[in-house]
This record gives sequence, structure tokens and C-alpha cells, in this order.
Amino acid sequence: MPSSAPVDRAFATLERALLRRRLTALDRLLALELALIGALVAGFVYWQTRLPLDHVARNVGPWAAAGLAAVTLLALALLGGAAAGSRHHAQLTRGAPGPAWLAL
Repeated sequence: MPSSAPVDRAFATLERALLRRRLTALDRLLALELALIGALVAGFVYWQTRLPLDHVARNVGPWAAAGLAAVTLLALALLGGAAAGSRHHAQLTRGAPGPAWLAL
């Protein structure tokens, strides 16, 4: 079976070029607003998780806090995968909208 590494590299290059073009097409003010919203969300998540993890780390130990963080992240990853999988399943069951050649 032939290697698909050159094809993968070509698609990765095209995806990077498309992302770069989309980012440069954004208005500067919109990009600033998106960055500020991202910073606010990150700050809120830090604020909400710091105290419970500190409590666990002080009472049970740092390895317990790391385990709790790992289990929480694993649960979130599984939930996200289940949501994406169910969406893909529904889309594949329903079929692509439009003509079949456009689904390629």
C-alpha cells in the first residue's frame, strides 16, 4: 500500500493556509474581542477550579489533586467525544445534504 505521507503533508499545508487566510480576514476589533472573551473564560475557569483543587491538595495530597484533575479532564474528553460521535452518527445516518458528488 503506498504511503500517504505526502498527501497528508499537502492537506496540512492547505489547512494552515486556509486558517491563516481566515484569521487575516477577521476585523482587528473582532479579533481583539475574541481574545478578550477567551481570556475571561480562562480566568473564570481558573478561579472556579483553583480553590477545590487547593483544598484537595492540602487535605489529601498533591497526587490526589492531580488525579482529580486528570479524572475531570478525562470525563470532559469522553463527554465531548460522545457529543461529537452522536452528531457524526446522525449526520451519516441522514445522509449529506445536496448532490452526492458534493459530499466528497
